[in-house]
Amino acid sequence: NVDSALSRKYFETDSTPEKLKNYVGSAFQILTITSAVILIIYFLFRNLISDSFSLGYNLLFWGILSTLSNIIIEIRLSQWRIRGDAKKFMVFQICNSGLNLFLTIIIVTFFLPNAIGRISSIVMGGFVFAVLSIISLTRDDMYSIYQINKENLIEIVKFGGPLISHTLGILLLTFFDRFFIKNKLGLENTGLYVLGVQFAGVLGLLFESLNS
Repeated sequence: NVDSALSRKYFETDSTPEKLKNYVGSAFQILTITSAVILIIYFLFRNLISDSFSLGYNLLFWGILSTLSNIIIEIRLSQWRIRGDAKKFMVFQICNSGLNLFLTIIIVTFFLPNAIGRISSIVMGGFVFAVLSIISLTRDDMYSIYQINKENLIEIVKFGGPLISHTLGILLLTFFDRFFIKNKLGLENTGLYVLGVQFAGVLGLLFESLNS
């Protein structure tokens, strides 16, 4: 939850541009460390994880890359959001979605007409905009990764650390049923089940908006 920590820091009364710059740099340092740890776990236990979820090695790696890209994008967007720069926020979001859609149409239509094509477009689009996010943050001089600030690192970990158990709990509630169905009934039935869950989610959102 790095972007939330950055947003909270911005509104503190003693925050200065230099402090915020170091804080964003500390967030990138934590992101680098956690990404390295996750990659080590991936390379050590990829066989077990792949067999458990019936996913290939490439898909697992793409998932890690896509998640990392999304976090970097959220850091860029959060800095625009808290500063009230709605125009840049909107343009960046629209371009990101547009590239994602464009790559999906091209790759699925002409190269990979299957789920891999859609996944590839998500990963490629996310990676492109993650790079653009870093370029934009660098151009605006909004982070510094060359100085290690232990106080900032501890503060970010304390802010986001307690949320890890909450996130893991949500993942267990969300995906344990699919894991069980996949092992007992097969991947095809799991796909049908997920489709039903997605459709029920859309209806739930509709009913909740009407009742609210």
